[in-house]
Amino acid sequence: MKKRAFTPLETTGRQRKNTVSLTGFTLVEVMVALSIFMVVIGLLMTAIVGGFRAFGQGQKMAQREQRKRFVFFRLGKDVSSITSITYPGNYFKGDENSFFLSSTRRITC
Repeated sequence: MKKRAFTPLETTGRQRKNTVSLTGFTLVEVMVALSIFMVVIGLLMTAIVGGFRAFGQGQKMAQREQRKRFVFFRLGKDVSSITSITYPGNYFKGDENSFFLSSTRRITC
């Protein structure tokens, strides 16, 4: 007698019990797995988007600092090149905390 392969719906023995050997996931298991997957993906996307936003803000702050550095460098160069220039009739008045320039020059035509 030839042996046949066991099929899932084939009955075994005299008791005629149906033994079904189908494997797979139930709908509940699939839904639970999908919900866990979606939560994990949501957390990852939140972290990634937050990282991109922080990177963009960091770039803006770096550009602002670079502009400030340039302005202070230029201002320092301009201030260091100041020399005392006196003209007849021009003088400074004031104390160490404040001063103003007064001109008494006459314009002659």
